[in-house]
Amino acid sequence: MIRYSKLFVLAMLAFCTYAAPASASEEFHAETEGVTLSGSQTTTMTFTTDSGTTHCSSVNFSGTQSAKTALSISLTSTTSGCQSTGFISASATTHINNCTYIYHGWRQFWKVTTVPTDASKGPCVHTYTYPFCTVTVNGGQSLGGGSVTNVGSGTTREIELTYKVTNIEYSESGFACKNSGSKTTGGTLSGSIRLTGSKSGHVGIWVE
Repeated sequence: MIRYSKLFVLAMLAFCTYAAPASASEEFHAETEGVTLSGSQTTTMTFTTDSGTTHCSSVNFSGTQSAKTALSISLTSTTSGCQSTGFISASATTHINNCTYIYHGWRQFWKVTTVPTDASKGPCVHTYTYPFCTVTVNGGQSLGGGSVTNVGSGTTREIELTYKVTNIEYSESGFACKNSGSKTTGGTLSGSIRLTGSKSGHVGIWVE
């Protein structure tokens, strides 16, 4: 049975450095303080390695924005219903250990850094487990690639993050992996998520 587990997404969620454009960074805005953030995929989040492509039927995000204006937001994620296709075609289980994703907004771009949720509990580690193959993505990487879009107006304003991430570093272990025992920087992550704000009702959130 597929288990619910903290993500990444992404794969998320543990990624490589992205050079920000020269323009000033954007900020995350909310209509009030202490906003709860929640979101889910609007197009399928897909993590691709040389051992196959992983996608999940459900990818959900949660976090908070304590101030009305912030330079970054922090999110965690859960997944379920994961499958792998390509070199390996099978059910997959994702495991995220101690990971939080910090998103920074930039003009037409975004950047995300993975950090330990609790430093006393060790590093952030994300694994994808298939029959006789495990792909591991370590935290401490910083990723960028994609776009940020404001959706809606007033209290219905939401933020959509589109992923076009390349050069994710990962390692493989198991005889069913294409390159067992190797470490590469060729992983990619694509898809999009929609974030919504709430506090006793819908609260508008946006980036500018």
